[in-house]
Amino acid sequence: MQMQTCDVLICSGRGKLPYRIQEYNRLMRARGESADMTHVALAAGGGQLVFESTANNRWAGKKGTQINPIDKWLDHYPGRVWVRPLYFDRTAAFEEEAANAMWEKVGRPYEHGIPGLLELAACGIEWPWLRRLIDADGRMATWALHCSEAAAKVLMELSLMRSFDCAGNRIYANKLPPYEWWLGGRVDGLLNPTLCQIGDPVKLK
Repeated sequence: MQMQTCDVLICSGRGKLPYRIQEYNRLMRARGESADMTHVALAAGGGQLVFESTANNRWAGKKGTQINPIDKWLDHYPGRVWVRPLYFDRTAAFEEEAANAMWEKVGRPYEHGIPGLLELAACGIEWPWLRRLIDADGRMATWALHCSEAAAKVLMELSLMRSFDCAGNRIYANKLPPYEWWLGGRVDGLLNPTLCQIGDPVKLK
């Protein structure tokens, strides 16, 4: 499949961290295939690159937020990968803006430690009143980025994802866990319908 910049990559990984994320997903009442999702990334560079935040890509010798060739990334990713294409016209100006939004975040660390754990735990809370109670105005947000947070920040900066939902609640980029990016998840309703449409998952590996 020919990918394009900002197409959404959703993964079901193998290993200790992915298994813990899957346990968390089910604790947050994710069901079906969405409960298996553990990682989110974005296609970049016209579909030739991948933008992600991850604990460690040993094959690339990089940690945290990074950009790598998508073919090598697919070869080395330990698990299953799907793409959800975003349908809209990519102009040269958009490609430049998207590249700037992604490269500006490269080098930021992946979530870790107690602050990162609390932020990740809070991202699955479904009730807006409880989210506001424990994390009003994004107080738990850290400089580090977890995977779906990095992707959401880019999409928001490019206006492809809205900053407020239909009820007027602010959308926090750090509170969209991977299972919310699967077909029928919360992210489907947060993308800006006047600018783009999101497709169904297509399996890449």
